[in-house]
Amino acid sequence: MARRKKKHYAMSRIQRNALVGVFFFFVLPLIYVVDRRFGGPLQTAVQRSTTESSDRQKYHGRAFTVLEVIDGDTLDIDIPDGKFPDTRIRLLGVDTPETRHPTVGKCTSAPRQPSSPPPAPSTSR
Repeated sequence: MARRKKKHYAMSRIQRNALVGVFFFFVLPLIYVVDRRFGGPLQTAVQRSTTESSDRQKYHGRAFTVLEVIDGDTLDIDIPDGKFPDTRIRLLGVDTPETRHPTVGKCTSAPRQPSSPPPAPSTSR
């Protein structure tokens, strides 16, 4: 019976375990210390640059008139958006059935998706 050849790996098990140990005992604590020491100013700079966007200045704290309700979770408001005369808003996290197909238009054969519940009162006002 022939002996099986021993597989040669790029790294031995001992070397791999040593690298894992170095990572957990030296690299992660170093990252933690650097984050605690220098992370505060960096975090505030990142938060400031992301929250002070032009969209926030344009829309935050203002009231707009709804021009058209496209679907249960999509509506148009009366502020220009780039080359468009109004702004389309999609409400995230609101689950309403589709009443219009994006390419075909209004669904005439089936006003609601099959086996879908009626829209919630908060979206049918």
